[in-house]
Amino acid sequence: MNKVFYIIILLLFCVPYAYLSVYLELAGWGLWGYFMAVAVPYILSSQASKLDNKHIVFAGNILSFAISYYCVINYATEKWTYFCTPFGPMGTIKVISLFILLFSFAGWHIQKEIMDRKSKKKTAEQRSK
Repeated sequence: MNKVFYIIILLLFCVPYAYLSVYLELAGWGLWGYFMAVAVPYILSSQASKLDNKHIVFAGNILSFAISYYCVINYATEKWTYFCTPFGPMGTIKVISLFILLFSFAGWHIQKEIMDRKSKKKTAEQRSK
């Protein structure tokens, strides 16, 4: 059963979140793309921490970055070049992917800490009985 959840998490990580965040801002959606790009991997990584597999989070972020990189190479227009002035389109995707990776591992560690505290509380309650 865990393998099914691993596959689902990896498939949901295959969305090019960094590419979509810039694309949605250029399309007039404002910062919603960036919020989605950080929130969805955060949620996915917190679910992966319940399965106790950090490698899924790392592999999923690599897949998302690779697909975003591919999309920028093939689908970025001149508007992207003007929008991503200091870094360029590739640099912007790298910076956004780095933030996504950081928030993913933050979600991993926060969920692990919550689970550890719950297990310590549960064992303390059992000892007191």
